[in-house]
Amino acid sequence: YWSLTPSTDPAKPNFEAKTLVRCSRHGQPRFRVRASNTIAKARTFARRVAGTPTHTFFNTTSGNFTFSFVPDAALSTLPTEVFVGRQFWYPTQFQWKVEPGGSMTGKFNATTSLLSLHFADIALPPSVTVSVWGH
Repeated sequence: YWSLTPSTDPAKPNFEAKTLVRCSRHGQPRFRVRASNTIAKARTFARRVAGTPTHTFFNTTSGNFTFSFVPDAALSTLPTEVFVGRQFWYPTQFQWKVEPGGSMTGKFNATTSLLSLHFADIALPPSVTVSVWGH
C-alpha cells in the first residue's frame, strides 16, 4: 500500500511518497513506513476531473503523461487538477497542452505541484486530452 503525502520540509514543497510495509513480529502483523521507490510513486496523475475519465497513461521511462476525459456540463465550473511530479520526472522544466486547443486554460502552482485547468468560455468539447512532458 502507498500514498502521496505533503512534504513537511518547506525547502521541498513537493509530495513525498511513503510505503507501508507489513512485517510480522511474534506472530502479530505490524506496519512500518518506508520511503521506497519514491520516483515511481511521485508520478504525474489526474487528481480531480470535471468529467468522466476515459484514458490515462504515464510512461515510466520518459515521464510523458496523457489523460483523457469526457467533460460533464454540471461540473464545468470546477477545475480539473493534475499533480505534476516535478521533483523526479521534470527537474528542469515541463510543458503541457490541452486538446482541443483553446478548450481549457491552466495555471501551475509550484508550491502544491498542481496544474489547475478550467474550461474556456466556449461550448464544451466532446472529449479533452491533457498531456504533460519534460525536456
